[in-house]
Amino acid sequence: MRRFIKVRSGPRLLAGLLTVGLVVSACGATDATSPDGTLTIVVTTSVLGDLVQRVTSNVADVEVEVLMAPGQDPHSFALSAAQASRIQSADLIVINGLGLEEGLLDVIDAAQGEGVPVLEVATAVEPLRLTAPHDQNNTNAGGDTKSLDPHVWLDPLRMREAVSVLGGLLETIDPDRAGIWADRANTVGVELLALHEQILGIVAELPPEKRILISNHEALGAFADRYGFEIVATVIPSASTTADPSARDLEFLVAQIEEHNVSAVFAETTARSDVLESVVADLGRPVEIVELYTGALGPEGSAAQTYASMMLSNARLIVDGLNQ
Repeated sequence: MRRFIKVRSGPRLLAGLLTVGLVVSACGATDATSPDGTLTIVVTTSVLGDLVQRVTSNVADVEVEVLMAPGQDPHSFALSAAQASRIQSADLIVINGLGLEEGLLDVIDAAQGEGVPVLEVATAVEPLRLTAPHDQNNTNAGGDTKSLDPHVWLDPLRMREAVSVLGGLLETIDPDRAGIWADRANTVGVELLALHEQILGIVAELPPEKRILISNHEALGAFADRYGFEIVATVIPSASTTADPSARDLEFLVAQIEEHNVSAVFAETTARSDVLESVVADLGRPVEIVELYTGALGPEGSAAQTYASMMLSNARLIVDGLNQ
């Protein structure tokens, strides 16, 4: 028997964990791993993969497979047949959720139907609402059609909560090592709190009146909410990079750039920025286009090869770009 876990946010979280405990107890601890004794965790995005790998580091008989390589856009990613098979045979799947992994939903749903446990991070950490809809899969547990922001990872404190949830699930799935999982989750949680404090120090260099964000698509909401920025416009008024802006969207974008007299606007390494480049070229004054790592980590050796370095790099780029 496999365990089915889909963690939700707010008051439902405790009930979900209690339900998980009952199911795992019924199955027995030996059912928590693959036949060879290895606990196999499949993670969708490179960002979540880095955090899961931090939690599981130096723990024996654990295999973490991250489906998306650094630089791959979660919105447009497509699975290989081998990866789909790995999802089906995993002991735990960790996904972002809220429709972010647009090309993986059918395979994940099928795995859930077979009882593979799934931790949906975004719905476990109180996601924000978007001003524009994402897709039909992006609703809250009550079926509310108002869109929720899947980009929760751009807030280290939300990721600290996610790590705590992950640790609790691993304790339940793998009770023989419950103490190890509690310790690992606590250690990574302390690291994320320190990261948050570092970002606060960087942001403090930017006067509040300059904390205005204009970005390529609606990805920076969680960062803005945590660190006191206001998002006034996006090129693509959607949480998905696969959407296209209308003429009206572009008119509004230009008006906001001029009204707020920003010195920088923000593109992303995983999304096309040709529209933003065209808009800036027609402004008649210099406005810098600053490229951030938002949807994925950067390659090894880059300023964003880990979650912590990605967040610090983004914060520094945003503050320096707007402080001109």
